[in-house]
Amino acid sequence: MKTLLFFIIISYVLNSPKSFANFAEFFGAGPESISLGNQGTDDPNNPVNNYYAPSFLAWNKHISFAFSSSAIRHNFEDIKNIIIKNDSNSRSGTEIGNANNSYGDFYNGIFHLVLPVFRPINGVIGVSLFAPIGYIAEVDSGDPILPEYIMYRARNKRSLVFFNYARAINNSFSFSLGATIGFEVNASMTTQAALNGSTIGSSSSLQAKIAPNVSPMFSFSYINNNLNLFLSYIHEVKSELNTDVIGETSDPPIPFDINASSMTYFDPNIVRLAGNYSFSLIKLYTTLEYQIWKNFKTSIIRLVQRASIKSSDDYENVQVKNILIPRFGIKYLLNNYWEINGGISYRATPVQNDFSGAGNSLDADTIIFTLGTNYLTKILDKSIKMSIGTQYHQLKDKFVIKTSGQENGDSGSKIGGPSYKIGGNVLLLNIGAKVSF
Repeated sequence: MKTLLFFIIISYVLNSPKSFANFAEFFGAGPESISLGNQGTDDPNNPVNNYYAPSFLAWNKHISFAFSSSAIRHNFEDIKNIIIKNDSNSRSGTEIGNANNSYGDFYNGIFHLVLPVFRPINGVIGVSLFAPIGYIAEVDSGDPILPEYIMYRARNKRSLVFFNYARAINNSFSFSLGATIGFEVNASMTTQAALNGSTIGSSSSLQAKIAPNVSPMFSFSYINNNLNLFLSYIHEVKSELNTDVIGETSDPPIPFDINASSMTYFDPNIVRLAGNYSFSLIKLYTTLEYQIWKNFKTSIIRLVQRASIKSSDDYENVQVKNILIPRFGIKYLLNNYWEINGGISYRATPVQNDFSGAGNSLDADTIIFTLGTNYLTKILDKSIKMSIGTQYHQLKDKFVIKTSGQENGDSGSKIGGPSYKIGGNVLLLNIGAKVSF
Protein backbone atom coordinates (compact mmCIF):
# COMPACT_ATOMS: atom_id res chain seq x y z
CA MET A 1 0.00 0.00 0.00
CA LYS A 2 2.88 2.34 0.84
CA THR A 3 4.42 1.79 -2.59
CA LEU A 4 1.07 2.18 -4.32
CA LEU A 5 0.39 5.49 -2.57
CA PHE A 6 3.84 6.74 -3.43
CA PHE A 7 3.37 6.10 -7.15
CA ILE A 8 -0.07 7.73 -7.11
CA ILE A 9 1.58 10.84 -5.66
CA ILE A 10 4.41 10.77 -8.20
CA SER A 11 1.90 10.32 -11.05
CA TYR A 12 0.01 13.42 -9.90
CA VAL A 13 3.13 15.58 -9.62
CA LEU A 14 4.65 14.49 -12.92
CA ASN A 15 1.43 15.07 -14.83
CA SER A 16 1.00 18.65 -13.63
CA PRO A 17 1.23 21.21 -16.49
CA LYS A 18 4.76 22.07 -17.58
CA SER A 19 6.78 22.32 -20.76
CA PHE A 20 7.84 19.77 -23.34
CA ALA A 21 10.00 20.16 -26.45
CA ASN A 22 10.01 22.45 -29.49
CA PHE A 23 7.32 22.16 -32.21
CA ALA A 24 9.16 24.57 -34.55
CA GLU A 25 12.42 22.61 -34.44
CA PHE A 26 10.63 19.40 -35.40
CA PHE A 27 7.98 20.60 -37.87
CA GLY A 28 8.25 24.33 -38.65
CA ALA A 29 7.03 27.81 -37.79
CA GLY A 30 4.16 28.33 -40.25
CA PRO A 31 2.56 26.88 -43.40
CA GLU A 32 4.99 28.46 -45.87
CA SER A 33 8.11 27.52 -43.91
CA ILE A 34 6.70 24.03 -43.27
CA SER A 35 6.17 23.48 -47.02
CA LEU A 36 9.72 24.68 -47.84
CA GLY A 37 11.33 21.91 -45.80
CA ASN A 38 11.15 23.66 -42.41
CA GLN A 39 13.12 26.77 -43.47
CA GLY A 40 12.79 30.53 -43.32
CA THR A 41 11.41 32.49 -46.27
CA ASP A 42 12.87 35.13 -48.62
CA ASP A 43 10.43 37.81 -47.37
CA PRO A 44 11.69 40.10 -44.54
CA ASN A 45 8.04 40.98 -43.84
CA ASN A 46 7.19 37.37 -43.02
CA PRO A 47 7.06 36.96 -39.21
CA VAL A 48 7.94 33.23 -39.34
CA ASN A 49 11.56 34.31 -39.82
CA ASN A 50 11.51 35.30 -36.14
CA TYR A 51 12.32 31.63 -35.46
CA TYR A 52 14.78 30.84 -38.28
CA ALA A 53 16.74 34.10 -38.80
CA PRO A 54 15.33 36.99 -36.75
CA SER A 55 18.00 39.36 -38.08
CA PHE A 56 16.29 39.20 -41.50
CA LEU A 57 13.33 41.04 -39.97
CA ALA A 58 15.52 44.15 -39.60
CA TRP A 59 14.48 45.19 -43.13
CA ASN A 60 10.78 44.86 -42.32
CA LYS A 61 8.95 48.22 -42.53
CA HIS A 62 5.45 47.02 -41.67
CA ILE A 63 3.47 45.76 -38.72
CA SER A 64 2.97 42.11 -39.59
CA PHE A 65 1.41 39.14 -37.89
CA ALA A 66 0.87 35.53 -38.87
CA PHE A 67 -1.25 32.76 -37.41
CA SER A 68 -1.79 29.11 -38.24
CA SER A 69 -2.93 25.79 -36.84
CA SER A 70 -1.59 22.29 -37.38
CA ALA A 71 -2.93 18.75 -37.19
CA ILE A 72 -0.43 15.92 -36.74
CA ARG A 73 -1.09 12.19 -37.05
CA HIS A 74 1.33 9.42 -36.03
CA ASN A 75 1.28 6.07 -37.87
CA PHE A 76 3.89 3.73 -36.39
CA GLU A 77 4.50 0.04 -36.95
CA ASP A 78 2.59 -2.15 -34.50
CA ILE A 79 4.86 -3.85 -31.99
CA LYS A 80 3.09 -7.06 -30.99
CA ASN A 81 3.83 -10.44 -29.44
CA ILE A 82 6.92 -9.37 -27.56
CA ILE A 83 8.06 -10.07 -24.03
CA ILE A 84 6.62 -7.37 -21.77
CA LYS A 85 7.57 -8.97 -18.43
CA ASN A 86 10.42 -11.13 -17.24
CA ASP A 87 12.29 -11.76 -13.99
CA SER A 88 13.90 -8.29 -14.11
CA ASN A 89 10.55 -6.49 -13.66
CA SER A 90 8.04 -9.05 -12.44
CA ARG A 91 7.64 -11.84 -9.90
CA SER A 92 5.21 -13.68 -12.18
CA GLY A 93 7.81 -14.62 -14.80
CA THR A 94 7.67 -14.13 -18.56
CA GLU A 95 4.60 -12.55 -20.17
CA ILE A 96 3.90 -11.89 -23.86
CA GLY A 97 1.99 -8.80 -24.98
CA ASN A 98 1.99 -5.62 -27.09
CA ALA A 99 3.60 -2.19 -26.81
CA ASN A 100 1.36 0.88 -26.94
CA ASN A 101 2.63 3.06 -29.78
CA SER A 102 -0.70 4.67 -30.63
CA TYR A 103 0.15 8.29 -29.87
CA GLY A 104 -3.04 9.80 -31.20
CA ASP A 105 -3.58 13.04 -33.10
CA PHE A 106 -2.13 16.36 -31.99
CA TYR A 107 -3.25 19.94 -32.72
CA ASN A 108 -1.00 22.98 -32.39
CA GLY A 109 -1.42 26.73 -32.81
CA ILE A 110 1.18 29.31 -33.88
CA PHE A 111 1.17 33.11 -33.65
CA HIS A 112 3.88 35.57 -34.76
CA LEU A 113 4.00 39.37 -34.41
CA VAL A 114 6.59 41.78 -35.86
CA LEU A 115 6.70 45.46 -34.80
CA PRO A 116 9.04 48.08 -36.28
CA VAL A 117 10.42 50.32 -33.51
CA PHE A 118 11.66 53.79 -34.45
CA ARG A 119 13.92 56.30 -32.73
CA PRO A 120 15.83 55.99 -30.53
CA ILE A 121 15.81 52.17 -30.77
CA ASN A 122 15.56 51.93 -34.58
CA GLY A 123 14.95 48.23 -34.95
CA VAL A 124 12.32 45.50 -35.14
CA ILE A 125 10.83 43.41 -32.35
CA GLY A 126 9.56 39.92 -33.09
CA VAL A 127 7.47 37.67 -30.84
CA SER A 128 6.43 34.08 -31.58
CA LEU A 129 4.15 31.79 -29.59
CA PHE A 130 3.78 28.04 -30.11
CA ALA A 131 1.14 26.21 -28.06
CA PRO A 132 -0.97 23.05 -28.15
CA ILE A 133 -4.62 23.80 -28.90
CA GLY A 134 -6.80 23.35 -25.83
CA TYR A 135 -4.12 23.10 -23.17
CA ILE A 136 -0.76 24.54 -22.13
CA ALA A 137 1.34 21.39 -22.35
CA GLU A 138 1.25 17.62 -22.15
CA VAL A 139 3.65 15.55 -20.08
CA ASP A 140 3.99 11.82 -20.72
CA SER A 141 7.21 10.01 -19.82
CA GLY A 142 6.07 6.91 -21.66
CA ASP A 143 6.49 3.30 -20.60
CA PRO A 144 9.83 2.87 -18.78
CA ILE A 145 10.55 -0.60 -20.20
CA LEU A 146 8.49 -1.24 -23.34
CA PRO A 147 9.35 0.14 -26.81
CA GLU A 148 8.77 3.92 -27.00
CA TYR A 149 9.44 6.40 -29.82
CA ILE A 150 11.12 8.92 -27.52
CA MET A 151 10.94 11.89 -29.93
CA TYR A 152 7.21 11.61 -30.58
CA ARG A 153 4.92 10.67 -27.66
CA ALA A 154 4.79 14.12 -26.02
CA ARG A 155 8.06 15.78 -27.00
CA ASN A 156 6.50 18.55 -29.09
CA LYS A 157 3.40 19.22 -27.00
CA ARG A 158 4.46 22.30 -25.07
CA SER A 159 4.03 26.06 -25.08
CA LEU A 160 7.08 28.14 -25.98
CA VAL A 161 7.81 31.82 -26.66
CA PHE A 162 10.54 33.34 -28.86
CA PHE A 163 11.41 37.02 -28.38
CA ASN A 164 13.93 38.87 -30.60
CA TYR A 165 15.25 42.33 -31.38
CA ALA A 166 16.68 42.87 -34.89
CA ARG A 167 18.57 45.83 -36.30
CA ALA A 168 20.31 46.64 -39.57
CA ILE A 169 24.04 47.43 -39.41
CA ASN A 170 24.10 48.87 -42.93
CA ASN A 171 22.35 48.23 -46.25
CA SER A 172 23.62 44.65 -46.41
CA PHE A 173 24.17 43.33 -42.87
CA SER A 174 21.91 42.97 -39.83
CA PHE A 175 21.94 41.20 -36.48
CA SER A 176 19.46 40.03 -33.85
CA LEU A 177 19.52 39.19 -30.15
CA GLY A 178 16.79 37.29 -28.36
CA ALA A 179 15.71 34.42 -26.18
CA THR A 180 13.46 31.41 -25.94
CA ILE A 181 11.27 31.33 -22.84
CA GLY A 182 9.86 28.21 -21.20
CA PHE A 183 9.26 26.96 -17.65
CA GLU A 184 10.62 24.33 -15.29
CA VAL A 185 9.28 22.80 -12.08
CA ASN A 186 10.88 21.67 -8.81
CA ALA A 187 8.69 20.10 -6.14
CA SER A 188 8.93 18.53 -2.71
CA MET A 189 6.28 16.42 -0.98
CA THR A 190 6.10 15.26 2.64
CA THR A 191 3.74 12.35 3.27
CA GLN A 192 2.40 10.25 6.09
CA ALA A 193 1.02 7.09 4.53
CA ALA A 194 -1.17 4.71 6.54
CA LEU A 195 -1.50 1.05 5.61
CA ASN A 196 -4.83 -0.78 5.38
CA GLY A 197 -6.18 -1.57 8.81
CA SER A 198 -4.52 1.41 10.51
CA THR A 199 -6.57 3.69 12.74
CA ILE A 200 -4.54 6.72 11.57
CA GLY A 201 -5.35 8.39 8.24
CA SER A 202 -2.85 9.37 5.52
CA SER A 203 -1.83 12.99 4.89
CA SER A 204 0.64 14.95 2.80
CA SER A 205 1.88 18.43 1.94
CA LEU A 206 3.39 19.73 -1.30
CA GLN A 207 5.68 22.64 -2.16
CA ALA A 208 6.48 23.46 -5.79
CA LYS A 209 8.44 26.17 -7.56
CA ILE A 210 7.74 27.11 -11.18
CA ALA A 211 10.50 29.24 -12.68
CA PRO A 212 11.08 30.67 -16.17
CA ASN A 213 13.70 28.95 -18.27
CA VAL A 214 15.39 31.46 -20.61
CA SER A 215 17.94 30.54 -23.28
CA PRO A 216 19.70 33.00 -25.62
CA MET A 217 19.58 33.10 -29.39
CA PHE A 218 21.17 35.36 -32.00
CA SER A 219 21.54 35.64 -35.77
CA PHE A 220 23.22 37.56 -38.61
CA SER A 221 21.91 38.25 -42.11
CA TYR A 222 23.41 39.39 -45.40
CA ILE A 223 21.34 40.59 -48.38
CA ASN A 224 22.58 41.41 -51.88
CA ASN A 225 20.10 41.76 -54.74
CA ASN A 226 18.59 38.29 -55.20
CA LEU A 227 20.75 36.53 -52.58
CA ASN A 228 20.06 36.27 -48.84
CA LEU A 229 22.39 34.50 -46.38
CA PHE A 230 21.79 33.73 -42.69
CA LEU A 231 23.71 32.43 -39.70
CA SER A 232 21.78 31.73 -36.50
CA TYR A 233 22.26 30.06 -33.13
CA ILE A 234 19.72 28.87 -30.56
CA HIS A 235 21.01 27.70 -27.19
CA GLU A 236 19.74 24.41 -25.81
CA VAL A 237 16.59 24.48 -23.70
CA LYS A 238 16.04 21.75 -21.15
CA SER A 239 14.10 21.11 -17.98
CA GLU A 240 14.53 18.32 -15.48
CA LEU A 241 11.68 17.87 -13.03
CA ASN A 242 12.99 16.92 -9.58
CA THR A 243 10.55 15.75 -6.92
CA ASP A 244 11.46 14.72 -3.35
CA VAL A 245 8.96 12.53 -1.55
CA ILE A 246 9.73 12.16 2.16
CA GLY A 247 7.63 10.58 4.89
CA GLU A 248 6.77 7.44 6.75
CA THR A 249 3.99 4.98 7.23
CA SER A 250 2.15 5.64 10.48
CA ASP A 251 1.26 2.12 11.56
CA PRO A 252 3.78 0.49 11.58
CA PRO A 253 6.25 3.43 11.25
CA ILE A 254 8.43 2.76 8.19
CA PRO A 255 10.32 5.80 6.80
CA PHE A 256 10.66 6.43 3.08
CA ASP A 257 12.72 9.06 1.27
CA ILE A 258 13.07 9.03 -2.49
CA ASN A 259 13.88 11.40 -5.34
CA ALA A 260 12.08 11.18 -8.69
CA SER A 261 13.54 12.97 -11.71
CA SER A 262 12.73 13.20 -15.40
CA MET A 263 14.06 15.33 -18.25
CA THR A 264 10.67 16.63 -19.24
CA TYR A 265 11.92 18.39 -22.36
CA PHE A 266 15.10 19.01 -24.30
CA ASP A 267 15.85 21.20 -27.31
CA PRO A 268 19.41 20.83 -28.63
CA ASN A 269 21.86 23.62 -29.38
CA ILE A 270 21.15 24.55 -33.01
CA VAL A 271 23.48 26.29 -35.47
CA ARG A 272 21.97 27.13 -38.86
CA LEU A 273 23.68 28.28 -42.05
CA ALA A 274 20.99 29.12 -44.57
CA GLY A 275 20.42 30.98 -47.82
CA ASN A 276 17.97 31.57 -50.61
CA TYR A 277 18.30 32.85 -54.18
CA SER A 278 15.57 34.32 -56.41
CA PHE A 279 15.30 33.82 -60.16
CA SER A 280 12.50 35.32 -62.20
CA LEU A 281 9.90 32.62 -61.50
CA ILE A 282 11.77 30.24 -59.17
CA LYS A 283 13.22 30.70 -55.69
CA LEU A 284 15.63 28.22 -54.15
CA TYR A 285 16.21 27.65 -50.42
CA THR A 286 18.77 25.60 -48.52
CA THR A 287 19.81 25.14 -44.89
CA LEU A 288 22.49 23.15 -43.08
CA GLU A 289 21.40 22.67 -39.47
CA TYR A 290 23.83 21.31 -36.87
CA GLN A 291 22.26 20.02 -33.64
CA ILE A 292 24.23 19.29 -30.44
CA TRP A 293 22.63 16.54 -28.33
CA LYS A 294 25.31 15.73 -25.72
CA ASN A 295 23.13 16.75 -22.73
CA PHE A 296 20.04 14.82 -23.80
CA LYS A 297 18.35 12.26 -21.55
CA THR A 298 15.21 10.27 -22.14
CA SER A 299 12.09 11.28 -20.20
CA ILE A 300 12.00 7.99 -18.28
CA ILE A 301 11.34 8.68 -14.59
CA ARG A 302 14.39 7.81 -12.48
CA LEU A 303 13.85 6.95 -8.81
CA VAL A 304 16.78 7.26 -6.39
CA GLN A 305 16.55 5.45 -3.06
CA ARG A 306 17.33 7.25 0.19
CA ALA A 307 15.23 5.15 2.59
CA SER A 308 13.20 1.93 2.30
CA ILE A 309 11.95 2.15 -1.30
CA LYS A 310 14.34 0.65 -3.83
CA SER A 311 15.78 2.74 -6.67
CA SER A 312 14.62 2.13 -10.22
CA ASP A 313 16.73 -0.20 -12.32
CA ASP A 314 18.99 1.57 -14.77
CA TYR A 315 19.72 -1.12 -17.32
CA GLU A 316 19.46 1.10 -20.41
CA ASN A 317 22.36 3.28 -21.50
CA VAL A 318 21.22 5.62 -24.27
CA GLN A 319 24.14 6.97 -26.33
CA VAL A 320 23.58 10.10 -28.43
CA LYS A 321 25.48 11.95 -31.15
CA ASN A 322 25.36 15.37 -32.77
CA ILE A 323 23.60 15.48 -36.13
CA LEU A 324 23.67 17.52 -39.34
CA ILE A 325 20.32 18.09 -41.06
CA PRO A 326 20.30 19.23 -44.73
CA ARG A 327 17.18 21.01 -45.98
CA PHE A 328 16.21 22.01 -49.53
CA GLY A 329 13.21 23.96 -50.77
CA ILE A 330 11.82 25.47 -53.96
CA LYS A 331 9.07 27.98 -54.75
CA TYR A 332 7.48 28.42 -58.18
CA LEU A 333 5.56 31.61 -58.97
CA LEU A 334 2.54 30.57 -61.03
CA ASN A 335 1.22 34.13 -61.42
CA ASN A 336 0.69 37.26 -59.34
CA TYR A 337 -1.55 35.37 -56.92
CA TRP A 338 -0.46 31.73 -56.61
CA GLU A 339 2.81 30.15 -55.49
CA ILE A 340 3.73 26.45 -55.20
CA ASN A 341 6.21 25.32 -52.54
CA GLY A 342 8.09 22.05 -52.15
CA GLY A 343 10.95 20.72 -50.07
CA ILE A 344 12.87 17.80 -48.67
CA SER A 345 15.07 17.24 -45.63
CA TYR A 346 16.86 14.36 -43.95
CA ARG A 347 17.04 13.98 -40.18
CA ALA A 348 19.44 11.36 -38.86
CA THR A 349 18.52 10.10 -35.42
CA PRO A 350 20.73 11.40 -32.59
CA VAL A 351 20.34 8.02 -30.83
CA GLN A 352 23.31 5.75 -31.52
CA ASN A 353 21.93 2.56 -29.94
CA ASP A 354 20.91 -0.36 -32.16
CA PHE A 355 18.20 -1.27 -29.56
CA SER A 356 19.36 -4.91 -29.31
CA GLY A 357 20.48 -4.59 -25.67
CA ALA A 358 18.66 -3.57 -22.51
CA GLY A 359 16.09 -0.81 -22.95
CA ASN A 360 13.67 0.13 -25.71
CA SER A 361 14.01 3.91 -26.22
CA LEU A 362 13.50 4.15 -29.98
CA ASP A 363 14.17 6.62 -32.77
CA ALA A 364 14.93 6.29 -36.49
CA ASP A 365 16.46 8.21 -39.37
CA THR A 366 13.74 10.17 -41.14
CA ILE A 367 13.31 11.61 -44.63
CA ILE A 368 10.81 14.47 -44.76
CA PHE A 369 8.86 15.49 -47.88
CA THR A 370 7.01 18.82 -47.88
CA LEU A 371 4.50 20.51 -50.18
CA GLY A 372 2.26 23.57 -50.04
CA THR A 373 0.79 26.60 -51.74
CA ASN A 374 0.39 30.35 -51.09
CA TYR A 375 -2.36 32.69 -52.28
CA LEU A 376 -1.64 36.44 -52.29
CA THR A 377 -4.41 39.01 -52.17
CA LYS A 378 -5.50 42.29 -50.57
CA ILE A 379 -8.46 42.94 -48.28
CA LEU A 380 -9.25 46.52 -47.24
CA ASP A 381 -5.93 47.49 -48.82
CA LYS A 382 -4.02 45.15 -46.47
CA SER A 383 -1.60 42.60 -47.96
CA ILE A 384 -2.64 39.06 -47.06
CA LYS A 385 -0.96 35.75 -47.84
CA MET A 386 -2.99 32.60 -47.15
CA SER A 387 -0.99 29.36 -47.09
CA ILE A 388 -1.28 25.61 -46.72
CA GLY A 389 1.69 23.44 -45.77
CA THR A 390 1.97 19.65 -45.54
CA GLN A 391 4.69 17.28 -44.37
CA TYR A 392 5.25 13.54 -44.68
CA HIS A 393 7.86 12.10 -42.29
CA GLN A 394 8.97 8.62 -43.38
CA LEU A 395 10.86 6.77 -40.64
CA LYS A 396 13.49 4.31 -41.81
CA ASP A 397 12.44 0.70 -41.19
CA LYS A 398 14.63 -1.29 -38.82
CA PHE A 399 14.33 -4.85 -37.54
CA VAL A 400 15.38 -5.10 -33.89
CA ILE A 401 16.65 -8.47 -32.63
CA LYS A 402 17.23 -8.61 -28.89
CA THR A 403 20.40 -10.21 -27.57
CA SER A 404 20.11 -13.22 -25.24
CA GLY A 405 19.93 -12.83 -21.48
CA GLN A 406 17.61 -10.83 -19.26
CA GLU A 407 18.37 -7.27 -18.19
CA ASN A 408 19.41 -8.43 -14.69
CA GLY A 409 21.92 -10.95 -16.05
CA ASP A 410 19.74 -14.05 -15.66
CA SER A 411 19.30 -16.41 -18.58
CA GLY A 412 16.24 -15.85 -20.75
CA SER A 413 14.96 -13.13 -23.06
CA LYS A 414 14.99 -9.34 -22.70
CA ILE A 415 11.95 -7.09 -22.62
CA GLY A 416 11.00 -6.56 -26.29
CA GLY A 417 12.34 -9.95 -27.29
CA PRO A 418 12.66 -11.89 -29.36
CA SER A 419 12.34 -9.17 -32.04
CA TYR A 420 10.21 -6.39 -33.48
CA LYS A 421 10.12 -3.96 -36.39
CA ILE A 422 10.22 -0.17 -36.04
CA GLY A 423 9.19 2.40 -38.63
CA GLY A 424 6.13 4.23 -39.86
CA ASN A 425 5.26 7.80 -40.76
CA VAL A 426 4.00 11.11 -39.41
CA LEU A 427 1.60 13.37 -41.32
CA LEU A 428 1.16 17.11 -40.79
CA LEU A 429 -1.27 19.67 -42.21
CA ASN A 430 -0.89 23.37 -41.41
CA ILE A 431 -3.22 26.19 -42.56
CA GLY A 432 -2.72 29.88 -41.83
CA ALA A 433 -2.30 33.44 -43.04
CA LYS A 434 0.06 36.41 -42.88
CA VAL A 435 -1.19 40.01 -42.72
CA SER A 436 0.93 43.17 -43.21
CA PHE A 437 -0.15 46.74 -42.46
